[in-house]
Amino acid sequence: MSNDQLRFEEHLLDPRYRQGEILGYWHRVIGEKAPSWPFSLFWMPIPPRSNMSIEKYYLRLHLSNYNITAPGGCFWDFEKNERLDHKTWPRITGPYQAGFRTDWSNPHELYAPWDRGGLQAHPEWLIQNPAVSWKSGVSRIEDYLSIMYEILNSDQFHGTNG
Repeated sequence: MSNDQLRFEEHLLDPRYRQGEILGYWHRVIGEKAPSWPFSLFWMPIPPRSNMSIEKYYLRLHLSNYNITAPGGCFWDFEKNERLDHKTWPRITGPYQAGFRTDWSNPHELYAPWDRGGLQAHPEWLIQNPAVSWKSGVSRIEDYLSIMYEILNSDQFHGTNG
């Protein structure tokens, strides 16, 4: 097992991560349907919206060089084992709307300061968005998941794009 995978597995045992699982904020997919390292698959419940038939979103995270480099995530179709279709991505308004865009060059990462895709495109976001930016060597998986859970369970979430 690589050092980054060991670090990730240790963080999954941390009380802060476990608390999110116990409270039902997120869950890690394990077993036969789980992707192999350096990927991991999580799901989180979402509040009901009139234009939706889904009850949870799956996030597939690329975790190589974990906790030094931010995870790179995208919404995932669990049944098809592929990136979720644009029409079923969450529709977000407000300050984090751009993080959920579907039209940027890297379809497997989010355009957000807590995601490797956004930080690679805009390293200045570390300073401009300190409350939500991934901090190399400090941030942990529950930081990423907490941000996603809070946005998807806020008034800024308006169902799907479709």
